[in-house]
Amino acid sequence: MNNFLQNDLKKWIFLASLFGIIVIIVRFQDENDLKKLNACSRYSIGYVTRATVSKVHYSYAFKGKEYKGRWKIEGKNFKENMNLTMHTYKKYEKSKFLLRIQCEDPTIAKIVWGSNIPDSVSSIPYDGWLSIPQWFKKIE
Repeated sequence: MNNFLQNDLKKWIFLASLFGIIVIIVRFQDENDLKKLNACSRYSIGYVTRATVSKVHYSYAFKGKEYKGRWKIEGKNFKENMNLTMHTYKKYEKSKFLLRIQCEDPTIAKIVWGSNIPDSVSSIPYDGWLSIPQWFKKIE
């Protein structure tokens, strides 16, 4: 019986260590992406293609190529950044948002939450905007 508990404890320690390593890797990747964005970024428009309770899927074009991305909705971000409840996330499907895109690796993109894209904006520069466009308005 004692040997069984020791083996079980070893399994839990291994799983906890593995989970910790994965969290560290993901955290490092997020910080690395943010550093790359801060080094060089452009702005474009992303189009929400699908919204679920846990993720927002979007597409965008940059330098003539189409990209897809997704953003995981987490508790704090879910309420503060999108002002959503579990019953209203669907209204964001097909919405437009301002995106910050890394210049050299356009697969790295971050949604600028709270952005309001006017219907009058119908074209996007080939390589995006160098800075946040003048027409950009934050939703209060």
